[in-house]
Amino acid sequence: KSLNLLGLSNEHMSQSILNAPLPAGLNDDQKKQYAGGIAKIAEPFSSKASDSFKAAVDRGRDLETYNSGYKQALEKMQTIDPKGYYQGLELPSPAASNWIGE
Repeated sequence: KSLNLLGLSNEHMSQSILNAPLPAGLNDDQKKQYAGGIAKIAEPFSSKASDSFKAAVDRGRDLETYNSGYKQALEKMQTIDPKGYYQGLELPSPAASNWIGE
């Protein structure tokens, strides 16, 4: 759970930085520059969050401990890296049922 909590904390910090209000009085060009600078400041927190979620999932699998922290970290990783953390939650299509002969 602690690795997931660390990931959540870093994710919150990143989102707080990105969602901070723009200073008043900026023109469009200055707003773009400001947003780019803010994104650079927030990126390390976002990266640390991803690393923590990944570590939580990897550690949970290693220890075969699938608690709420593991599940929450897995959900985050499925959002961050859907191909790497694919769960295979496929639903059969009606066409497949017909093809099988049901």
